[in-house]
Amino acid sequence: MVTCMGKAASLTVIVFMLAASVIVFQPLEAKGNVIVVPDDFPTINQAIQNAKDDDTIFIKQGIYNETLVIDKRLTIRGEDTNKTVLNGSYRGTVIQVRYYNVTITGLTILFSLDHNSAHRYYIRPPGNSSAFFVRHTDWEEGLSGIHLQNAQYCNISGNIVSDCGLGLWLTGSQYNTISGNTFVRNNNGLVAQTSWYNKIVGNTFLDGGAGVCLPPQNVFKTGLVNDQSSGYNTFVHNNFIGNQIPIESLSLVNTTSNIWDDGAEGNYWSTYNGTDSDGNHIGDQPYQIMAEYYTGYISNVVWKEQVYGVDNYPLMEPFNDDNVVVASTDPDMQAKQNAATLTLIEVTAAVTALIVIVALIVYFKKHGFFSL
Repeated sequence: MVTCMGKAASLTVIVFMLAASVIVFQPLEAKGNVIVVPDDFPTINQAIQNAKDDDTIFIKQGIYNETLVIDKRLTIRGEDTNKTVLNGSYRGTVIQVRYYNVTITGLTILFSLDHNSAHRYYIRPPGNSSAFFVRHTDWEEGLSGIHLQNAQYCNISGNIVSDCGLGLWLTGSQYNTISGNTFVRNNNGLVAQTSWYNKIVGNTFLDGGAGVCLPPQNVFKTGLVNDQSSGYNTFVHNNFIGNQIPIESLSLVNTTSNIWDDGAEGNYWSTYNGTDSDGNHIGDQPYQIMAEYYTGYISNVVWKEQVYGVDNYPLMEPFNDDNVVVASTDPDMQAKQNAATLTLIEVTAAVTALIVIVALIVYFKKHGFFSL
């Protein structure tokens, strides 16, 4: 029998508090609704128009000849990256994001730019030519696969962006994550203009003009400026393969605040010719990122090359994109994964609470708080 009612009551309160802590971990209802294209709406644009913040638009396999403007907090998720195709049909930007916390994943995005465009890839006259040429005029028209405009905390992952003027264009955008995408045969794979603190991780830039372009702030308006408009962006575990130039910077600034490795590993560069004497798959010598800049004005421009940045830990082999965590393209699977995670937390919390309760009972019994 209980010999100390007051202390037993205290123990009862503790037990109820511990039991209540388990209830906190019960699964929560997912935010928003899932809109399925073409089941609920025949086009993605109609789905966007009828969606609300936090909704998910799940796009079934097929070819969709549309261009999109996303101005809500949405998740756009393709059923299968290789079989869910958004065709821009050479009409300009395929997806334009004008909001924050937008997720785009599991799509193939094609043809923002006509194959016959004069600006398909940039070609500069060899040597220190005085011929000034404008190779970015098409950018004003927004010929990009995906364009993040003043967007923050967006996630662009697991997409294939091919045959576009600009694969992904960041303007005035911060704190976004670009991961596990493949950019193929684009004029520029990724362009970051006036954009800061973005994470570009585990992407492949293949057979394009420039893999990544980091233009000065006013390059489209004035052509010649000497400021650096994007900084503190992190580039790690990306593959730069077969591009005419891996990194292009049109600034006179000869240093960069962008980050090209994580202190242990960097990126894979197909133009890297270093050695790996210890066999750790990291190059012995840093990779110097060369970039072009120019002096002069209009008719007497002189192009030069400089060291723009350094990858201190270049990879000797292409990074495996499978190592990049990309959200599941199946909403049901994602819900199951979320439920499984919460269930594991519940079980862990319950077991911990039980252990604590038993320990408290033993402690109180040992110190004479109560007897059975």
